Amino acid sequence: DPQFALAWVSMAEVARHQSGYSSLDFMDSLARRREATQRALELDDQLGEAYFQLAGLKSYDTLYEEADAAYRKGIELSPGYASGYMWYSGFLSDFPHRVDEALAMISKAAELDPLSSIIQLEQSELYRTLGRYEDAEQQLNKVLEMDPGSAPAYVSLAQLLSETGRIDEQGQWI
Repeated sequence: DPQFALAWVSMAEVARHQSGYSSLDFMDSLARRREATQRALELDDQLGEAYFQLAGLKSYDTLYEEADAAYRKGIELSPGYASGYMWYSGFLSDFPHRVDEALAMISKAAELDPLSSIIQLEQSELYRTLGRYEDAEQQLNKVLEMDPGSAPAYVSLAQLLSETGRIDEQGQWI
């Protein structure tokens, strides 16, 4: 249905993933994302998920204040959308003075969707970035308990063990 705004948001998200997981050229992906996001907002300017897509585009364009405003608008309109909090956390973590906000956002995402291994993995990565290695390891163990086939969790755990000098354990996780 070309009048269904959330479908256009999904098209934008698919285009985003296609450039990373298929042969779609990044610039083609970006053009599709822009078009789909714009269409979604034209159809429903109160759809938080569309603002999260817009925020990602503004961030790519290095319009950081506009990206931040779009993330906040997305949260205001769709406060239960866990992925939006995760994406906002990733954005915030690029700014050293906003890492505490990033942690609050990823923690909110994990609270909203405690079964998402991707969100849990992102939370562990932020703990690792902050030097909170015990918290990162606990989080990774939680991911592996929920999703024993999560290859990224094994890689992340191996990296964590290396960073903390536990080389003897690292090999088994690799």
